[in-house]
Amino acid sequence: MKQLPQSALDITGFAGLLERIYIMDERQFGAHRIPEAWQGHGQLVYLADAVFKPNKSTGRHSHNDIDVVTLVTQGELHHLGSLGDHSAVREGQIMVQRSGAKGFQHDEQNRTDQRTHVLQLWLLPEDTANREKQGEYQVITPTQPDEIIYQSASTTLRLVTLKPAQTLSAQPDDLLFVIKGQLQSANSTAEAKTLIRLTLKPEPTKTPLKSTPLLQAGPETTSLLLCSVSSPS
Repeated sequence: MKQLPQSALDITGFAGLLERIYIMDERQFGAHRIPEAWQGHGQLVYLADAVFKPNKSTGRHSHNDIDVVTLVTQGELHHLGSLGDHSAVREGQIMVQRSGAKGFQHDEQNRTDQRTHVLQLWLLPEDTANREKQGEYQVITPTQPDEIIYQSASTTLRLVTLKPAQTLSAQPDDLLFVIKGQLQSANSTAEAKTLIRLTLKPEPTKTPLKSTPLLQAGPETTSLLLCSVSSPS
């Protein structure tokens, strides 16, 4: 498995936000993408691990032709915007904003004296029918250890929690982000805040793999985000 650890990325940010950007796809950012970040997967074009400073916000801004998924991994966000105005998103919850035909404006705020940690992902809306709909806003509170938090015709995001030493069901070319804990394969370990791309492509001089490498959690509970892309039928 190919890994992109947080140590390979610089800290950037804007307004009251600090972030490390793991995915910055040229389909969305063109020549403005940073070279250290990976290209996307399916409709996923951006992934950042971000920290809101105490009592700071992003400032009100707009998005068009993009769906935004935000996982609050520590702390709490207060959401202001044209979708789902004045709602709180607490630790462990996921906020999904689908842009629809008119896009949306929002301002995400940390109104506490502590830092708030989030993962934010951008996905391209998949088809014209979805783009013509009204924008949608949803806050998800996961109830299952393997839960779909975003789905389009080809791209699915799952939030997965593994018990210590529990194995993971994944497919070749899946993209994973370790939120906490560890993910282990036969010859490597991915620590928290590492992006992983699974592949069946062999390293030079090595025999091609015939199946996805066995993956399992380390000695503690592990949570991760998994992005999979289905082939057109």
